[in-house]
Amino acid sequence: MIPNNASPVRVGIVTATDPRDRWSFSGTHRQMVSALEADHGAVEVLGPFPGLRLQDAIGRRLNSLTIRVHNKRYDFLHSMIASWFQGRYFQREALRRGCGALFAPAAANEIACIPAGLPVLYSPDATFRLVAGNYQRYSSLYGFSWREADRIEARAISRAQAIVVSSRWAADSVCADYGFDRGRIRFASYGPNLQHPPTREEALQRLSVDRVSEGPRILFLAVEWERKGGAIAHQAWLELLTRGVNARFTVVGCSPSGLDPRAEVIPVLDKNDPIQEAKLRSIILESHFLLVPTRADCTPIAFSEAAAFGIPVITTDVGGVSSVVSDGISGAVLSFEAPASAYAEAIQSAWSDSVAYRDLVLGSRGRYEDTLNWDAWARTISECLQQIAAPQGGEAIRRA
Repeated sequence: MIPNNASPVRVGIVTATDPRDRWSFSGTHRQMVSALEADHGAVEVLGPFPGLRLQDAIGRRLNSLTIRVHNKRYDFLHSMIASWFQGRYFQREALRRGCGALFAPAAANEIACIPAGLPVLYSPDATFRLVAGNYQRYSSLYGFSWREADRIEARAISRAQAIVVSSRWAADSVCADYGFDRGRIRFASYGPNLQHPPTREEALQRLSVDRVSEGPRILFLAVEWERKGGAIAHQAWLELLTRGVNARFTVVGCSPSGLDPRAEVIPVLDKNDPIQEAKLRSIILESHFLLVPTRADCTPIAFSEAAAFGIPVITTDVGGVSSVVSDGISGAVLSFEAPASAYAEAIQSAWSDSVAYRDLVLGSRGRYEDTLNWDAWARTISECLQQIAAPQGGEAIRRA
């Protein structure tokens, strides 16, 4: 929120893709733009970068050769030459539109080569070293491509007057791996990627379930079965059945093989289609737990969405997950090594105790109302932008 005696700085939102596109950053960019426009007002959308398709085509052509020859990839979209062209474009656009500050959400490549001048607020959900160390797809990069992408991350971080992250995990890497001043880091949690979040009354209706006649409905909501720990979730459900818990298991977003035939599988539900969105909404409202024993993650938007619906999340302590799900308050956050039986136990113990389950539901919805929403996020971003645009720049952030 902008103080009454201050005029909002005109902010340029820097993204190579079109942030208003529903597919940009899985819809998160779109939510960010809407929230900032509502809270800050003076916003200029500078993307998309007009040369992005050409850069992507060059990268695909190069990799079609390098994969055949060396079984290695060159990430051209995160190369210095690609960054240079993007940086020059966004600098020109920002100056042409009279921007006084830049906001770069998950946009290291776009800002790394922007010349000094305009203050920058950078907001990554993870650093390059974090994703490269946790996501398998980066293992096929050439060594020089890895180093180039890491150099771009370092330049983006050093270019920023302040950085806003969504987890302690990301903040620790920004400081330890790239030497950024912790005093110039702020935290802002992502909200849900929902056009119409449920009301509190809708979210809490799951508390009225007849616990004697009904077992828990367990939802696995993810596109990547393996990375999100689908096999562990499936085994945890089977473990509940062997314990005599009449649990139901629904998989939405993927179509894995080898599941017990009692599981319900819905391969695809597009939230951008009103009919499919309504069906997904109904499934979530009827579920009692979101079970995602993820193997690698940043700060999953799906967990913010679960909080909006008041669903306790049973998940794993990896990446920035513990900054979204509060163990014992809005769900359970288990160790990476925890077996399927531990996930089953977490669900059974919560379900068998009506007070414990009620507290988790209220805690989950409370996390959404307090922090996991776009209004709270926009207030933090807006305040930071005003501070970095002040004459003292980053020092104003440190003293705040």
